[in-house]
Amino acid sequence: MARYKTLVAKNATPQQTLDTAQTQADVFNAAIKSDQGVLENLKVQRTYCTITAPITGRISAAAVKVGNFVRQADTSPMATINQMAPVYVSFTVPQKDLPKIRKAIEAKTASVEAMIPGDTQPATGKVSMIENTVDSSTGMATLRATMPNTDERLWPGTLVTTELTLRTEQAVVVPTPAVQVSQSGNFVFVIDNNNTAKIVHVTTERQVGKETVITAGLQGGETVVTDGQLLLSNGTKVSPRAPQAAGGNRAPAGT
Repeated sequence: MARYKTLVAKNATPQQTLDTAQTQADVFNAAIKSDQGVLENLKVQRTYCTITAPITGRISAAAVKVGNFVRQADTSPMATINQMAPVYVSFTVPQKDLPKIRKAIEAKTASVEAMIPGDTQPATGKVSMIENTVDSSTGMATLRATMPNTDERLWPGTLVTTELTLRTEQAVVVPTPAVQVSQSGNFVFVIDNNNTAKIVHVTTERQVGKETVITAGLQGGETVVTDGQLLLSNGTKVSPRAPQAAGGNRAPAGT
């Protein structure tokens, strides 16, 4: 067509020849566009043969084999994908603890540890949701924690032991057996530098595990008696012994 344009400009060929060449070029261009449309349609049809997961995770064993016929209307899934990072851990707490938990979440001091059976290293995370209702039959509220789980320590469906920490604070604590009760209140036997037992009245705030938090009476670092208090009185001389191994007799005094 370009060649005919030059010839027509020099009156070396009739205009009809150029028009015919132009028509043929347009027909070829239209054929190319039509073929491109067919190609794009085939690409779309091909995508129907591929299923792309919307999440990254671990897939279960496939319920079908090569050659099985599958349809969109099938009720049973071909496979199940579980997201591994992050994962959710759900647990319940008494409804009386909800106010403290909500305050800790607002202060961003609440954290969750999940211990997996057979593992010594807990997985950590944050409380991400509190269920909007309390189970009226049990008085328990369901919480959900989001765990990063980048090392895939948590496995979907695993039963774990969770520990919710509301905050971390500094406090004086003593072994719970060291705290005795009298008519005048709580007290402990403190051993001074002369190995003499002395009664010290204390104020307790709460018990955490095997330890009791002391808010008044002790400064920290004292040696307190954890066993044999019935044999002691104010001013009794004692011989402190270090705690023995598990299964042996308990020491009359400890730190």
